[in-house]
Amino acid sequence: MSISIRPFDGNFGAEVIGFDFETNGNEDTFQLLRDAWVEHAVICIRHQKIEPEFFLKLAKIFGEPIPQLINHKAFALPSHPVISVLSSGHVDTLGSGKPINRGGSWHSDHSNTPQPPSGTILHALQLPSQGGNTRFTNQTLAYENLSSDMKKKIEGLKAKHVYQSKYSTRKMPTRSKVDEAISPTSFHPIARTHPVTGRKAIYLNPVRTETIEGMNETDAQVLLDELLAHSAQDEFQYSHEWKSDDVLLWDNRQTMHMAAADSHLYDRERRMHRLMIKGDTPF
Repeated sequence: MSISIRPFDGNFGAEVIGFDFETNGNEDTFQLLRDAWVEHAVICIRHQKIEPEFFLKLAKIFGEPIPQLINHKAFALPSHPVISVLSSGHVDTLGSGKPINRGGSWHSDHSNTPQPPSGTILHALQLPSQGGNTRFTNQTLAYENLSSDMKKKIEGLKAKHVYQSKYSTRKMPTRSKVDEAISPTSFHPIARTHPVTGRKAIYLNPVRTETIEGMNETDAQVLLDELLAHSAQDEFQYSHEWKSDDVLLWDNRQTMHMAAADSHLYDRERRMHRLMIKGDTPF
């Protein structure tokens, strides 16, 4: 059985039809998946009733899996520590004791690291009967729809990415003293070039982007807010409605994402496994 790629309605994203390791797990198929990931920015493979070892095998199609850097032990799957467990039941054990706000605002994963993950993969293990969507923005489309003047304005500018921006409304989980010491700060271009396509994208993370190199913080925040408002327009968005056993992969180099702020609707735990793919230094 061959696989096919069916684009979602809208401007980006696609579903992979007919993929199964046992019947078509070969290099030709893997290359088709890699190409679809880059072309569509978000791809979904449904009906994947797979164990962690096969989830890890699937991730390796796209690159080298890497563990979560901060609070790794708290969320690692014991049998496969490179896999993180994301649960709506997790609480901030080192801080407030309240439920952790999992991705409840626009962000790109681990952008404060020198080489942020190129991709992130989630496997839906258990879902509430309503709520829990994940929304995405296509930052390549957002960049390409900037005015010529704005493109010139941000060319060559680098933003400072930290563990948590002091301007962020979303609070990250409290870190241990050890994790505080190893939390990196990085400067990345706002107009980021995709290493495969050569297309540029707006590379921001409101949770971690604190200021812009060489600019006073007030002016930097005005510009960052303007770019975020532009990026978050409906025409650049896709909202993924999860189904059990979905595997969803996105390209962090050209998207932001956020979880819907509707956990109050959950009638049971939302539980997923996550893997991230090693990336390169943004340029």
